[in-house]
Amino acid sequence: FEIQRRSARLEADYEYFQKEKEWLLQQQEREIMAQRKSNQQMAIIIFILTIALFLGILLTNIIRNRRRLHTAHEALKASHARIELQKAELEKQAEELKAANKDKSRLFSIISHDMKGPLAYTFMAIDMMEEKGDAYREKTLPLIRENIVNVYNLMENLLEWSKIQMNSENMELVDFDLYKTVTEVNKGIFNQ
Repeated sequence: FEIQRRSARLEADYEYFQKEKEWLLQQQEREIMAQRKSNQQMAIIIFILTIALFLGILLTNIIRNRRRLHTAHEALKASHARIELQKAELEKQAEELKAANKDKSRLFSIISHDMKGPLAYTFMAIDMMEEKGDAYREKTLPLIRENIVNVYNLMENLLEWSKIQMNSENMELVDFDLYKTVTEVNKGIFNQ
């Protein structure tokens, strides 16, 4: 009888330990599941924060680009107004130039003379590049040379014409700031 009681006791203890072991395993599973759920929630929060940060950066860039566009638009309007003023001034100057034919002839003479030197230098530079040769330059340099020759011939003709014109009339020189005018026109063109 004692053996049966001990045997029953051992069986009860065994069953108790098995249930306790099973309960501990279930508890560990619940903890693991809770940890996974917490990790998933953290991943979702991180994802949402990343998306929010991305959208914030995107919105900031859009706002910054709109401001830049607005600034560029205002600059373009100001440039357009300056160009309109310059246009009016140029039209006035054109009328004055029509009345002063001798000044025009002298101006063409100066321009032709001043361009002759740079064009001659360009010929020498092209000749040097042609000596080095390569397929690209062989195709393009003849076209460049032909265009420069045409410009050079035009300048020669313009110089001759202006010499003839100067011999027949007296001229009146008018000073103006060519650099300023060209700079303003370039700003208007390149800032668009």
